Amino acid sequence: MKRKLFLLFILLAQVGYLFADEFPVAINTYSMSSPVVLHDGTKYFCAYIDRRGGSSYSFYGRFISNTGE
Repeated sequence: MKRKLFLLFILLAQVGYLFADEFPVAINTYSMSSPVVLHDGTKYFCAYIDRRGGSSYSFYGRFISNTGE
């Protein structure tokens, strides 16, 4: 069954508090799973796998700046 997966992202500010800039990274109606977020000090990488090609899974990702762009 296909379902929507919203990967929501909350940014951590330099001063150590959270601010609620949430935005969807992937909103397609494919079978998505295994979201991962990595940070290298200057930008984030959000990755996940999905089955948009049919029966096999593929890897997808997106770079996001510290400011959420």
